[in-house]
Amino acid sequence: MVRFKSKCDLVVTPNHNMFGRPRHGMDYEVTTAASLWGKGEFYIPTTCSWEGTVPDKVTLNKIVPKRDRGNSLRYPEVDIDCFTMASFLGWVLSDGSICKGKSSGT
Repeated sequence: MVRFKSKCDLVVTPNHNMFGRPRHGMDYEVTTAASLWGKGEFYIPTTCSWEGTVPDKVTLNKIVPKRDRGNSLRYPEVDIDCFTMASFLGWVLSDGSICKGKSSGT
C-alpha cells in the first residue's frame, strides 16, 4: 500500500491510477501511485466546475417479468428525487455491492 499524507490522507494500492499534475507543472495526467512515491509533490484536484442542469427527478422504467407471460406488472415506473438517488448511488458505490446469485435471483 502507498500512503499520501496531505489535507486529505490517501492509502491506495501501488497500481492505483492517480489523476493530477506535478506541483509546478501545468498539464494534468493519469499515473500510478507507485510512480509518484518519493517523487515530490503531486497536486490532486479536489473541486471542479460543472455547468449543466440538475433534474428534479430520476425515472426508473417499469419492468415486466418474463415469467407469467408478462400478464402482471410487478415493478411499475418509479420517480425518485435526484438528491435521494445520488445519496443512494454514493452509498452503493462506496460501501455496497450487488451480486446475482444462482438460486436467489437477486
